[in-house]
Amino acid sequence: MRQIRFRIVGITDAHVQDWQKRTQNSNEKAVSQRQIAHAWPNLSLATQVLLTLTAAATLIGVASRTSQGHVQNDFRPPANAGDSCGSDVPGWIHAGSSADGNLNRRNGSCFLMLGGGFYEAGSASWSTTLYRLIRGKAYHLRFRISNESNPKSPKPPLSITVKVTSGPLTSIHSYTVNASHGDPWSAWQTEVQTFRAAQSTAVLEFSVTNQQYDIGLDSVSVSE
Repeated sequence: MRQIRFRIVGITDAHVQDWQKRTQNSNEKAVSQRQIAHAWPNLSLATQVLLTLTAAATLIGVASRTSQGHVQNDFRPPANAGDSCGSDVPGWIHAGSSADGNLNRRNGSCFLMLGGGFYEAGSASWSTTLYRLIRGKAYHLRFRISNESNPKSPKPPLSITVKVTSGPLTSIHSYTVNASHGDPWSAWQTEVQTFRAAQSTAVLEFSVTNQQYDIGLDSVSVSE
């Protein structure tokens, strides 16, 4: 783990303890990092260790607030899955139609599918919970979608609804993707949706309603 060491000039252990108390209570930066840097040799070993641990904890806190590890960027199959993508994705919940399967595979990578399949209309959704959000901050949701297509049997435009709910705030938009003119699942378009967190968590849901054929979903990520 990376460590940050502070030193202080003209400041005693008592000053540092007072600074820590005020910083914890009100985030007051009473002592600058430059002051800390110069007084380091005059501090006791216990105080040096305490400051080092405090700095390390701060770095961990920042990493936790910015990490979006709960969002699956690429729906790769388990190592022992062979050529199958399976039907479940850890951390995600599927509901509704599974006519042609919940996942599909292309170029060694798996992606989610939503729709009623080739022969009938259906409704389906994939959802997950986002964690470590900062209240009041805006986030950018990115994802790719594709229209199931076949040059010999063109499919109509397909639509997907994306909803992010954080406390009382809801961001909801619909996106349309046209059929490609190449092989099935050969054309993908990237979409970006912005939402604001009202609390530390949010529920992300992708859904289709009464739709024939399938829409593909891949490369889901969230960033500040």
